[in-house]
Amino acid sequence: MQEHIEDLAVAVIERVKVEEGLLKEITVSLPSDAGESWVRALEVRLSESGIDFVEISTVPASGPPALISCRFEPGWAS
Repeated sequence: MQEHIEDLAVAVIERVKVEEGLLKEITVSLPSDAGESWVRALEVRLSESGIDFVEISTVPASGPPALISCRFEPGWAS
């Protein structure tokens, strides 16, 4: 699990580096048996990188966990 969380966090961090605005929400695909602990672990990892107060939505994964989308609020520096 931890390796997948790290991969997701890195994908989010890379998007934040290239997008303008404040990250508000992400959607990630997770295995069907992934519980709330996956979301919590991702929240903690993002917070450690300075990314806080992000809503995390999940969809079932048909493959490995992946970042599906990011929603940024325009007009704010990230």
